[in-house]
Amino acid sequence: MISGDLYQAAMIETARRAGGHGRLSRAQASASVDNPLCGDRVIVDIRTETVSSCDPSSPVRLRRIVEVGHDVRGCLLCEAAAVVLAEQAPGCEIESLLGLHRIIESALRSGTAFPWSALDLFSPVAAARSRYRCVTLPFEALHEALMTMDPACLPHDSSRPIDSSR
Repeated sequence: MISGDLYQAAMIETARRAGGHGRLSRAQASASVDNPLCGDRVIVDIRTETVSSCDPSSPVRLRRIVEVGHDVRGCLLCEAAAVVLAEQAPGCEIESLLGLHRIIESALRSGTAFPWSALDLFSPVAAARSRYRCVTLPFEALHEALMTMDPACLPHDSSRPIDSSR
């Protein structure tokens, strides 16, 4: 694979946007994940809010992401993935984000659609299996951050599918 295929212009532009770059001063949860094979390290901070269900008669209250911050020491793939995460996750229910890293890795392996169209720019990575974790690392850190939250904030069934309309 030619590195130009892997590091296409759209990916470079995404990383340069630096959306969500930097730590959050009032994070409710944080996690750091390392890839010892390449040295990448990602720290993800999140802020959440509780919202009422759309159905006014329902007592269900949902927790969603308000803001994502990140600090990436890693390659362009990892930086761009963190930017996509920071731009796409706000507004998402926590439940829809648990296990997202596994869904993204599965899409890379199988060539199926990514859960968010903004991740399509990582399609060339499918041919470079050794780089999958560079893409999934920020999402692993998000998962770990969510798992450090108070269990009362987490859904009881995290097996529901991701909202792919984002």
